[in-house]
Amino acid sequence: MKEKRALIVDDSRSARLVLQRMLEKYGLRADTVASAEDALDYLLRHRPDVIFMDHMMPGMDGFEAVRHIKKNLETATIPIIMFTSQSGEIYLSQARALGAVDILPKATASTELHEALRRLGLLKETVAVDEVVRDEPLNEKSVTHPIRKFTSDLLRPNKVESDDKVIAELREIRRSLPDQYDALLQNIQASFRLYSGKLNKAFSEKLDEKLQTLVNLQPQPEKRSELPLLLLIVLLCISLFWNYSLQQKIVKAGSAPAQQVMNKEMLQSTLDSWAAQQNMDAETGMQLQKHNWNLAEWAINQNLLFPYNELALGSQRLAQIRQLLKMAEVAGFRGRIVLQTHIGEFCLRGNVEEGYQLAAADLPLSRCDVIMNPAQSSDLVSMQQSVEFANFLATAITDYNGIKLEVSNLPRDQALYEYPSRTGNVTAGQWNRIAQLNNRISARLIASD
Repeated sequence: MKEKRALIVDDSRSARLVLQRMLEKYGLRADTVASAEDALDYLLRHRPDVIFMDHMMPGMDGFEAVRHIKKNLETATIPIIMFTSQSGEIYLSQARALGAVDILPKATASTELHEALRRLGLLKETVAVDEVVRDEPLNEKSVTHPIRKFTSDLLRPNKVESDDKVIAELREIRRSLPDQYDALLQNIQASFRLYSGKLNKAFSEKLDEKLQTLVNLQPQPEKRSELPLLLLIVLLCISLFWNYSLQQKIVKAGSAPAQQVMNKEMLQSTLDSWAAQQNMDAETGMQLQKHNWNLAEWAINQNLLFPYNELALGSQRLAQIRQLLKMAEVAGFRGRIVLQTHIGEFCLRGNVEEGYQLAAADLPLSRCDVIMNPAQSSDLVSMQQSVEFANFLATAITDYNGIKLEVSNLPRDQALYEYPSRTGNVTAGQWNRIAQLNNRISARLIASD
């Protein structure tokens, strides 16, 4: 029988070694590489029966590597198992949407590996479950002679060593795993901080430019007229002069009470006019604020287009949406921000080496290999967001004061912009321009009353 072969892709040397030895106990020859790029080079020369793919790696990550492997017709049928510390239904659905057949958590790999290999039909009948190294501590008394011989032969095919040395080596590997985990976690966090800092700086600069442009375009509020105040002062002066004149006449005519009533009525009428003017200015301010939110919503919707080969709610849009929420909070917005995704269908040409690409602009539409969206297999919102965005969405409701973020989708068959007719002389360029307009996120700012 032909020997089964597995490929392990992981940047952690200890993780590769542990999984390699576990696979050898099931009779699988395991080759290892330290990066996704090395894995793609390996697949140019070899065809393993299964690939164990880590998720977080320097350079190309596991999901991106899975996309490349599944786009190549010569490697698309190789089953891929994500060998990672990630978990959860959202992560599992995203991994399967990309083409992975299963997830093998690193924490429980020794207990779940047998079942994963059994589902793929890669187990030899002669290998028993109790011959696998368990997670509990090993000791010399608990290791039977058949297991000792099996372990020694697999780990050192060309050199027979004592059981004590094998057990000591396994214990050493186990002791080194926490250190490897901490080092890997620190590297990942440092990479995230560096990358997010660069994205935040670039996005902040562009958003500041856009907002400054919007501020310059906004109609300036009319300067409040000072005429009512001047009129009030003039009327008060006239009233004082009039009262003085009346006082001169009081002695002669004794009509002061009637004149005082007249002056009081004139002053009250002037104050009522001033209050009405103030109320009118307040209503004008509210209308101007509502106009500003509508203008901000229009500006946001000009920038939420995304390429045909990216997730709608992926990491690329996350920085934009974080900045949008922060600036809305600073500007005093209170209410709901509703994001609605819509997917465009593109005219694509495909080949074995590069996968599907946008067709040339002058290509007739009838010569497209396929019209679809390669990054969005479903209209479900859960299939259109990355793990990072899903985690952000779960915490956004408490991070932004008075602002609630909602996400929904509009089915792709309800096109925002009508596609050209597929008959006639329509080109791929004409079609893809409309598809790009449909491949977008729409934002609505609904202020609370």
